Amino acid sequence: MTSRTIGLHKFLKDSVLTFSQQFLSLVLGFATSIILARSLGRSGVGILTLTFLFSTLTITFVRFGVPAATTYLLGSHKYDLPEALSNAISISFFQSLLGVLAAATILLFFKDQVLKNVDIRYLYWMLIVIPINLTNANLRAIFQALQDFKSFNITALFQLAWVTLLLVALLLFQAISIQNVIFINIAASLLTLILIVYLLHRHIPLSKLRLGVHPAYLRDSLQYGAKVYTSSIFTFFNYKQDRFLLNSYLSPASVGVYNIGANLGERLWLVSQSISTVLFPKIASLRGDEKQRRWMTPFITRHIFTGTAIAAVFLYWSSPFLIQLLYGSEFAAASDVLRIILPGVVFLTISRIVANDIAGRGRPGINTILAGVALVINLIANLLLISRFGIRGAAWASTISYTANAILKTIIYSHIAGVSWFSLFIIRFSDLQVWKHLIVESRRHAQPTI
Repeated sequence: MTSRTIGLHKFLKDSVLTFSQQFLSLVLGFATSIILARSLGRSGVGILTLTFLFSTLTITFVRFGVPAATTYLLGSHKYDLPEALSNAISISFFQSLLGVLAAATILLFFKDQVLKNVDIRYLYWMLIVIPINLTNANLRAIFQALQDFKSFNITALFQLAWVTLLLVALLLFQAISIQNVIFINIAASLLTLILIVYLLHRHIPLSKLRLGVHPAYLRDSLQYGAKVYTSSIFTFFNYKQDRFLLNSYLSPASVGVYNIGANLGERLWLVSQSISTVLFPKIASLRGDEKQRRWMTPFITRHIFTGTAIAAVFLYWSSPFLIQLLYGSEFAAASDVLRIILPGVVFLTISRIVANDIAGRGRPGINTILAGVALVINLIANLLLISRFGIRGAAWASTISYTANAILKTIIYSHIAGVSWFSLFIIRFSDLQVWKHLIVESRRHAQPTI
């Protein structure tokens, strides 16, 4: 028990740190979403959502799984820090060039098919964000691999804090518009990049770097990243294709309402996302301790699942009042979206955690296959349901695909790890002893030494 809880104590400490950042991000995210909803209305929120999704889609296609590969290769000690950082910087340059060219091509030839009702000027401004955010993601993966979650979390919170601060300034000057919101996001991304470079300098003097793509590192990065790459594309479309389809079938206003409801539900992933961020490099570093792996992931998963389910019940009953209070009657229909999507969100918490365990074992290809299956289910359900039920149909499609993904991933993970699927859902009496020991450990470490 002691050896297990010692590792778990450090893991939970990092997770709490990450959760604290995610919680602050949640508060700031709520603040910005409320300001934007009240200022731009349903159509404005929908157009802004689609504009940001355009840059996110482009980045997803040209990342090639590099951040995940960096975390795995450096976290498993296959390469040292100078090699990983030098290659991350160099690869970012080529990704950025490819991303901007690809995005510009889409705007020139396919804009009306992909993003109708969105002013092309907004989309061209987003080309500036693509290289900045690509580089940010690649460099932040270094912090995750080093398990420097303080820097990892600070950089994420820093960007959102700047967006919120600048948005409040626009509000005070009554200057909130879609274009100005895009401008402040560009500024926040650039300021975050400067902070990331500064924090990296504390780990290694940048003067020691030898920029260039090393063939061996590139080969290993692409081999691992290729498995993650397809999965990330599948996952993106599984989570976000409904916004594009709603815009195509209905209007940007429907996207705005749906996005409010869906995003509120997805906030319940706050804890599982924090845990997953810490779990990936942790599992990668436990290559010689399968017993610890098999104990830690189910222990964490069943507690997160239970906590998320309890929070979902509260959110289900309070959603009409909550949305009316925060966003106004214009977004009242978002309550229906939230209620429908909650069951799928709860079940997907399990999927998100065990997926990082599977990836940390060096088998991300399994996640890719399951993400592809979930995408097909989601697409078929959206095509069948949106035309008949509108935004409610999109919500049902998400719940169906999220639940199917969780069930399939639970079955396969249980087989791979040799654990009972039951252990991922139900809290055990023996867990109380673990928590008791962790509390004692925390108090002992908190006591000042004389």
